[in-house]
Amino acid sequence: MLLSEKYPEMLESVEKKLKDAAEKKGLDFEKIKKDTDAGINFEIETYGILSFGSKYALKITPMYPAVFAYSEIYWAFENQDDDMNRLALVLLDGSQVVLELEDKAKPEDILKLFRDDNPDAMIGYSEENHNKYEEFKKTLKTEELPKKLVPDPVAGLPNERIESIQKKFDQVIELGQRLSELSKKWNLEIHEPVEMEELSKWCGSNGVYLPDVYVAILTRTNGFSVDYDSIPYMNIYHFDARKTTNDADLYADAIRQIVKTG
Repeated sequence: MLLSEKYPEMLESVEKKLKDAAEKKGLDFEKIKKDTDAGINFEIETYGILSFGSKYALKITPMYPAVFAYSEIYWAFENQDDDMNRLALVLLDGSQVVLELEDKAKPEDILKLFRDDNPDAMIGYSEENHNKYEEFKKTLKTEELPKKLVPDPVAGLPNERIESIQKKFDQVIELGQRLSELSKKWNLEIHEPVEMEELSKWCGSNGVYLPDVYVAILTRTNGFSVDYDSIPYMNIYHFDARKTTNDADLYADAIRQIVKTG
């Protein structure tokens, strides 16, 4: 099922955020919509909607949505790293956009739209273009990252609050273990806790600052999922997939209550 059919409110919310993003760029969102609606439009299941007009593009997706004018493109090329049908873009502000096309559009058709409106953009991958991009990166202004990227688990919250969060998460894990024992339909995956030294190194190399609550959870388990019938991601609100009431359902309800009140 398409996201627009299953989660219309979510995509509407994404579109509102894109409108705000367009306004911050000084772009007229209604003009963008009119342009893209008259161009190439398609939706990819579980991914979202892509729209390409004569001058603008919209990427209405839950993950990494984007709105841009073709005049903003510095470099665009077909991804060479895998067999996926996708385009990679670098905009003049240094930001990057990845566009999944699958079988809905040919990369050369989209690249032609970019080239027709912005003849100054680098189109296509080559060693020469890559070298130009490396020089281009040196001209970008980058903000210095904070020296301390990972706070101590108690830095921003009282000790009792951190302990309460960890205790509730321990309860979720324990109930998840009982679920997996009661029914093979329930799948449980728990990883070893992450060490603070390793977490600090990871955050530093990726330029990420994690909130205290997230750090508290990672120091309990570095990744956790409990799902029904092999749903490939953690989403506790999918526990309603059950059809009968049994002990497993009771544990699922307990987990939902912990998360709701946590």
